[in-house]
Amino acid sequence: MSLQNLFMTVKIYLYRLRGVKIGSNVKLYGKIYITGKYNKVSIGDSVSLNHFVFINARDKVIIGNHVTISPFVQIYTAGLDTSKKEKVHTSQQVIIESNSWIAANTIITPGSIVRNGAVLAAGSVVIGEVLAHSLYAGAPAKKIKDL
Repeated sequence: MSLQNLFMTVKIYLYRLRGVKIGSNVKLYGKIYITGKYNKVSIGDSVSLNHFVFINARDKVIIGNHVTISPFVQIYTAGLDTSKKEKVHTSQQVIIESNSWIAANTIITPGSIVRNGAVLAAGSVVIGEVLAHSLYAGAPAKKIKDL
């Protein structure tokens, strides 16, 4: 076992101890940051999380099987309701379905759903639903084409 694989195995073990549900054949490269409630994070089988992925888990974060999340992706489940004079903290779950690829520096906002087989181009900002088997890009992310 290489040193990198040993570190990965230890990281997965420690996250599981904290309550993160992690499937089999998961790869955690570099530093992965999870804040909030660890037991609200579920990671499927054969998922790859790359360097400096940030997951804000005030609400559920569900990542399906065979998902690749590239470096510096940010996933948020919490925000502020600014429609009132007093700002109120809010939270909504985020779902990333199976066979999806989230490219580097993408931001996924509370309540977003990335459907099966979707691809998010680098630097995208997801607000809401990303349709299955589609390429999205931009800020806010817009559908570019079917895959």
